[in-house]
Amino acid sequence: MLFLARNALSRTTAYKNLLFVMKSRNKCTSFAYQHLNMKGYIGEFEELVMLTVAVLGDDAYGVSIKEELESRAGRSISIGALHSTIARLEEKGFLSSYLGGATQERGGRRKRYFQLTHAGKSSLHDIKNLRDDLWKKSKANLALDL
Repeated sequence: MLFLARNALSRTTAYKNLLFVMKSRNKCTSFAYQHLNMKGYIGEFEELVMLTVAVLGDDAYGVSIKEELESRAGRSISIGALHSTIARLEEKGFLSSYLGGATQERGGRRKRYFQLTHAGKSSLHDIKNLRDDLWKKSKANLALDL
């Protein structure tokens, strides 16, 4: 019997390594298997978040990212979904963050600002190149009739 277990110590480790456990006759054998090509995969919402961080530049913090995304995409976004996506992108190494200065308007609390890492920029270029290539090679007539 072969089953998959993920390392619960950290999500970063879980994304990087998969642990396979082989169980036979009361004996367990385990080995780590390096993931294949997951490092560069980003979903649609992750891509939108990363692009919005690039658009906002030095003003990319939680609420500004949410507001910019909502106005451009024309859809409502929960702050919880945004924060979990940002955390996942940081774990993947695509975003980094730093704390800004404390402000009176926030009751002395500091804002967490986000910026794209080199890996994040590279991933965005990869996905853009893939999309461009697929659009160019598309055999279907994608022209919109007006």
